Amino acid sequence: MKDICFIEPPYGWFAEQLDPPFSLMYLAAVAEKLGWQASIVDMQNLETPLPNADVYAVTATSPQWATTLKLAERLAKEHPYSLKIVGGNHASAAPLDAEASKFDLAVMGEGEKALEAILANPRKWKNKQTQFMHGESVQNLDSIPFPARHLIDWSQYKRGIFWGKQLIEPAVGILQSRGCPGVCCFCGSQIIFGHKTRCRSVANVISEMKEVIATLGYHGFNFHDDTFTLDHERVRSYAGNSRNST
Repeated sequence: MKDICFIEPPYGWFAEQLDPPFSLMYLAAVAEKLGWQASIVDMQNLETPLPNADVYAVTATSPQWATTLKLAERLAKEHPYSLKIVGGNHASAAPLDAEASKFDLAVMGEGEKALEAILANPRKWKNKQTQFMHGESVQNLDSIPFPARHLIDWSQYKRGIFWGKQLIEPAVGILQSRGCPGVCCFCGSQIIFGHKTRCRSVANVISEMKEVIATLGYHGFNFHDDTFTLDHERVRSYAGNSRNST
């Protein structure tokens, strides 16, 4: 079995540690389904210990990019023979920024299908120059395995349902759709997920919620969708399905 380590670089002084890296939990689940041993490291600083792995996959937003480049240099020095991948919002919006980096491969767009192709033949992507791949969007979101939440230490995260400052219920993140028809100037969601909204089936979302309750004991959920209330009838259907399934 080969090892793959998914890394969230440090954000810096403004990081609140509300949620674990959602995209990496999805990708780790895909890697595990393919038979890889996966781990997730949410770095507090650039000196955070990293496990030995055959592949390192890093996600980065634009505020993280400067530290991401330094992380790439660290990985190149400490793990020269491992495949080093970068993806996420910044690599999707400005892929050429990775061209002079120590990463072997930059992935633009959604990562699940791209990761499947990469892990089928990792050596293909190990090169002297950074290569580029555009990830294909997943149309059937029910086909994606549930996020690998078992790889996360949930005690270090603060997400919850609050009434004022009072914590009513600890919560985990969940996603029931991808894509947004909006063109807001402050948001880069469409760079990865596009302008067409794709939804999971309500039954699939309810199954994930049941799994979280059974395995983690969390009963609070925070929907991360850009457009959760786009379809009002769909939102109402969650209540009916929840009652019918209990």
